[in-house]
Amino acid sequence: MASSMAWLETLRQSRKTALIQDGRRKLHFILLDGRELVEEYDVKTNDLLVRKWKSKNVLGREVKWEFEIGEQFRRPAAGGEADLLMESSSNVSQDT
Repeated sequence: MASSMAWLETLRQSRKTALIQDGRRKLHFILLDGRELVEEYDVKTNDLLVRKWKSKNVLGREVKWEFEIGEQFRRPAAGGEADLLMESSSNVSQDT
């Protein structure tokens, strides 16, 4: 019980930002020790979809996000699905 109270106090003392985007409620915490915590919830169901952490390494450089819950969102390559199927510029239709 004591550790959960300490965690709540850590969250209370953190710098917090919240927004709703793409059907998700996104909460961003910057803790006093410099670590960052992001949680994303489904707006309709309040289900936790993503929890990820970012901290600094020994030299003070930020490392990549570490996902505790959920997965990293992968955006399609530039152009999206258009790159999978496109018209040929060498076989122009001769219809008249």
